[in-house]
Amino acid sequence: MPDCFPYLMANETMHSKWQYVRRSLTPETEKTLGTGGFPPMYDLSSENIRCGRNSTSTGAQSDVATIEAGSKVGFRPDLYPKSWCVGCGQPQQPYFHDGPLFAYLAKSPQQTKEGLQTWDGNGDFFKIAQRGPYNDSWWWWDVISNNKTLFSEWNFTIPRATPPGFYLLRMDSIFPKPEFNRTQFYASCAQVEIVGSEDGGAQPGPTVRFPGAFDNYDPGVLLPAELWPGKNLTKYKMPGPPVWTGREG
Repeated sequence: MPDCFPYLMANETMHSKWQYVRRSLTPETEKTLGTGGFPPMYDLSSENIRCGRNSTSTGAQSDVATIEAGSKVGFRPDLYPKSWCVGCGQPQQPYFHDGPLFAYLAKSPQQTKEGLQTWDGNGDFFKIAQRGPYNDSWWWWDVISNNKTLFSEWNFTIPRATPPGFYLLRMDSIFPKPEFNRTQFYASCAQVEIVGSEDGGAQPGPTVRFPGAFDNYDPGVLLPAELWPGKNLTKYKMPGPPVWTGREG
């Protein structure tokens, strides 16, 4: 699946590819976008797990989006399918892999636009949203085989209490499998400035770092056999910290 997420939805607009999202590709993987062959990441110890391949030094190639705290944002993956689906009647379209979705924020240590763009992202991330299984059998409807409503973008809300500032907004998708070190990871980071906060001194957390937020033995990564394939999915345990909503209690 080409589950890198080059499109940011903000201010009620789906912006152009890589406009605000850090380019997370190598020259080789760039050629696979939209072909159904984009390679996943597997190494949880690699800094690529933070924001995708080659993303620690590509911030200057993308702009910074200004977003109101409390507003809806989202990501859209690249187009799929293509090469594997010749003659299947499905046009190219965005389509998520099976598995959970997560959104995190990490505040840049240098609170300027240029400081954010040059930051490698090695900092403290707090989770602001997650999406789990649709039911015991499905993560969401499989549009290819079931012709149901296409799940083509993921939208969520920036907590109103998020302190203002310059952030990396991290989106990641996991395709969990029951075999060790075979779970697939996909991640992208947008560069945003959050304004209009109602924080009142809020301290987001708990925080984690990438790499390091979880390991290959986490039950959200090494999927229990009784949940595969598509069984008892509502028992899935989300990896990483709890979601920070900005509300006390």
